[in-house]
Amino acid sequence: MNLYEITQDFNELLDLLSQAQETNDQEQISLIESALEISQDNFKDKATNYVKFIRSEEVSLIAIDEEIKRLTALKKSKVSKIDNLEARLSNSMQSIGLDKYDLGLFKLSFRKSTSVEVLDIELLSDDFKRIKTTVDADKIAIKKAIESGVTVEGASLKTSQSLQIK
Repeated sequence: MNLYEITQDFNELLDLLSQAQETNDQEQISLIESALEISQDNFKDKATNYVKFIRSEEVSLIAIDEEIKRLTALKKSKVSKIDNLEARLSNSMQSIGLDKYDLGLFKLSFRKSTSVEVLDIELLSDDFKRIKTTVDADKIAIKKAIESGVTVEGASLKTSQSLQIK
């Protein structure tokens, strides 16, 4: 039985119990209460299995995060090593005056490129500037204001419940 079915059965039993209490049918009430206990046990078992699975997935997420950190560090190390080796090779070729070199399997050469270096953005005319604006709500300030009694147009506090597993 899945959690949805257990919940449905439990709610149906509660409705039946309410009806039996209205008619004061003690035999029916006793049977329904026994069925409710079984339903509660089923819920307890299913909820325990859910929590075990949730915990297992949380542990997996921690392991994944650690692996991402490890791989990111490994990537950074390899990129740094490649940059260092390319710089050494470039410096070596420049120091002995080589613009090109054919290694048979590989060919080394320099190519010229041009890039813009902005020295002081304030000195540029507006024609050469891009303005990016982003608007984001300061939720911490809004919460403090509302909690202190200030009415904030366009915002309100929302109370919700989240499941806590200890």
